[in-house]
Amino acid sequence: KATGFKGHFDGQGHRINGIYCEVPNGSGVALFSRLEDGAEVKNVILENSTIKAHYDIAGIAGNVRSGATVDHCAVIDCNIIGDQNAQYIGGIVGSNRGLLNACFTTFERVYGFNEPGSGEVTRSFYQASSASAVSEASFAADELKSGSLCYRLNGKTVTVVFNYFKTLA
Repeated sequence: KATGFKGHFDGQGHRINGIYCEVPNGSGVALFSRLEDGAEVKNVILENSTIKAHYDIAGIAGNVRSGATVDHCAVIDCNIIGDQNAQYIGGIVGSNRGLLNACFTTFERVYGFNEPGSGEVTRSFYQASSASAVSEASFAADELKSGSLCYRLNGKTVTVVFNYFKTLA
């Protein structure tokens, strides 16, 4: 039986750029296929990449298990594509039973599926398709450059996280 990532990965704010990954009928297709209980992925940015598969498709983690965390990650200008009848496609994670904290994506949604009662999403946002479509869970394109998104990611306070995320635009 295959197992997922069980360790701690700190990307230290580095960007991963230009990945192309196509796995027909594949599941758990992302930088990390599956994060197991206790695993943590933080401070990594995926941009200008393409990921194609069938199930649990995302930029950072295909499947986040209970007790795992994705923290301060971003997926920017990526094509995340499911084949016919694909399920659980998200910018940050495909399916979530863990914790997503302070993440954002320019993809149309943060996660494909969030397990009721176990998956938790805090201060994580996706880019709205238009200014009129902005909601509490999304951001307008100009918020990425203005610093407003940084403020929201940091719980509407200004600290070190603001300085980290302001470099993303």
